[in-house]
Amino acid sequence: MHFIENPGVLRALNPLRGLMFLASPNNHAGLRILGFVFLCTTGAEALYSDMGHVGKSNIYVTWPVVKLCLIMNYLGQGAWCLANASNTALAELPSLNPFYQMLPEWMRLFAILLSTVAAIIASQALITGSFTLVSEATRLDLMPHLKIDYPSETKGQLYIPLVNNLMWVGCIFIVLLFQNSERMEAAYGLAITVTMLMTTTLLVSYLAGVLRKPALAVVFALVFGAIELSFFISCCTMFFDGGYVMISSRPLLPTLCTCGVAVRQSSARRPSTCPFMTTLTSSRACATTPPTMCAPTTWSFLPTTPPQTCSTATSSTRSWTSAPSVRVRTGSSTCT
Repeated sequence: MHFIENPGVLRALNPLRGLMFLASPNNHAGLRILGFVFLCTTGAEALYSDMGHVGKSNIYVTWPVVKLCLIMNYLGQGAWCLANASNTALAELPSLNPFYQMLPEWMRLFAILLSTVAAIIASQALITGSFTLVSEATRLDLMPHLKIDYPSETKGQLYIPLVNNLMWVGCIFIVLLFQNSERMEAAYGLAITVTMLMTTTLLVSYLAGVLRKPALAVVFALVFGAIELSFFISCCTMFFDGGYVMISSRPLLPTLCTCGVAVRQSSARRPSTCPFMTTLTSSRACATTPPTMCAPTTWSFLPTTPPQTCSTATSSTRSWTSAPSVRVRTGSSTCT
């Protein structure tokens, strides 16, 4: 509604006006204002983590609609700020949020509920991202192996109880620590800029090292690196407002991964306590005495566990520990 009242705010779409305001004496925040501009762009990276769940076509169709709604919302807030620039009552408010203030009184409760639901939906990006990172790190033996549940047959759907509980405790701790969304924004903005810088670094390395396109890598690094470095420098001014939490917690995950690698390597070097280990196709068996030579024979499983003998055999059938309800012929096998 406010956007229609003042269509002149469309001039804000001109990037030159943004650069002029950055160098204007009316900009009392200085370079720090880029940190708040950067927060307006966050959220788009969550689309890529959701793409595996909702599909690429859905992202392509819905993103332009979301983008248009966001631009109209920001322009509406700008129009409302221009219309109420001389309102002294609003200037005395300790915390002014144009998003809620520009709405009629009867609609604000609905807007708060809508924002709360939106925040819960946005948390899906944190949940899926954490589960995916831990799952991949586990497969690469960078972390201790954790219990992973697969609630459905759909590829990509997984649930890790320990990670979910740790995120629950961590989120409560962060809320109690900051007690203010503005300080939380500082930590969030700094974390996102570092993440984007790391993504750019990895992609430049991939373009130059794997695809063997150094010219494209240089152009990509100069363009995106310049943009992201400017945002990173501006977000560094938020270090004492809450960014220190992100910086101090960064070493925790690499430390955990390093410990996971050390544990895995230590267990791999540990000598086996089994004096005679024979690797079977479907299981492992250990003989209490050295195996003796025997001729090829035919094995069969009975409902009861077969007695242990001093010789072992290599079989291409079920596990040795299975006990079928009926007599099962397993076929021929080779003995050692």
